[in-house]
Amino acid sequence: MLDSTDAVSRIAKAMDQAWHELLATDWPQLRTICERDVVHRVGVIGEHGWATTIESLHPGIAWRAGGIEIGFFRGGTVRLAVYGLLLIPSVFVGNIAAHLEDPWPRTLVYPARGTAALWGEQGTVPQPDALTALVGRARARMLVALDAPASTSYLARKPRHGTRLR
Repeated sequence: MLDSTDAVSRIAKAMDQAWHELLATDWPQLRTICERDVVHRVGVIGEHGWATTIESLHPGIAWRAGGIEIGFFRGGTVRLAVYGLLLIPSVFVGNIAAHLEDPWPRTLVYPARGTAALWGEQGTVPQPDALTALVGRARARMLVALDAPASTSYLARKPRHGTRLR
């Protein structure tokens, strides 16, 4: 099949179909989760520095002068001076993935904050009953949604039927 003359077009068509059937509808929400994570990480860098930011990604990763130490990588400290470090939040990984080979930047792909709630891995989102009685349902939902830093564009796109992402 891969040797056929239309292999590339068939693969492209299958990928396009998979995109539309599996991801397209939810992509704005998935992208927003990743964007929200980037905003959060920039805040952590500004407030606590690179070491805290890197080490908050996974318990097996540590900041070392001039590089990072990755517990599951047997090569010791990964030097960053030449290629830098690219951090990629993802809604599709459950752990850390790393790309450490030349000539590309050293890359860590990590689960974006909010991914567990997206896939239903957390308990139900707390219902703000007392808060609702005090300020009303709409304001209570907005305050609960602000449990972590969020951009106004994220909050504007967030579903109105509750605080839990689909």
